[in-house]
Amino acid sequence: MTKEGKTFEAKFVIIAVGREGSSWLSGEAKRLGLSVRKNPVDIGVRVELPAAIMKEITDVAYEGKFIYFSKRFQDKIRTFCMNPYGEVVKEYSEGIFSVNGHSYKNKKWITQLRPPGQHRFHRPFNDPISYGKRIAGLANLLGGGVIVQRLGDLKMGRRSTPERIAEGSVWPTLEDATRGT
Repeated sequence: MTKEGKTFEAKFVIIAVGREGSSWLSGEAKRLGLSVRKNPVDIGVRVELPAAIMKEITDVAYEGKFIYFSKRFQDKIRTFCMNPYGEVVKEYSEGIFSVNGHSYKNKKWITQLRPPGQHRFHRPFNDPISYGKRIAGLANLLGGGVIVQRLGDLKMGRRSTPERIAEGSVWPTLEDATRGT
C-alpha cells in the first residue's frame, strides 16, 4: 500500500535498493517481521591494466566474467564490473570512500576488472553489510581515502610508494588516490 492508500497486489515483490539503501531495508524487514536471507559480502579491488591485454575478450563481450579458486584456501573469486576503456572514480557513501568505474567510447587505454573475494558467513554472525563497511572504513583509515597498490608490490608483501607506482607501466586513473599504505 502506498502513502496515498493505493494497493498493489502481486505474487512476488522485488525490492532493489542498492548499497545505499541496504541498511534501511534491513531495518524495515526487521520492523515488519519479514524473513530475510543474508547474502554474502563481496570485498574486492579494482584492477587497472592496458586495454590491449583484454582486447580479445572485450571485442567479443563487453563485460567478460572470470571465476577462479585461490590456491591456498580455495576461495571462489569472480570478476564483475568490468569497464573497458574506462577509469576509476571515487564514490562516497555513508562516510566511506570506495571506488567504481566508468567506461568511455573514445578512451582506448585502460580496462578494469573488479575481482572480489566472496565471504559467506555462518551463524551466529548475521551482519555482512556492517562487515563490508568496516573493512572499507579501515582501508580509508590507513590511506586517508582510496588506496592504490601496484600488483608487484602486493605480491612481494610490501607497500607501494609514489616512486614505485611512477616506475610502473600503468598509471592509476584516480589521481587523488593514496599511493600505497
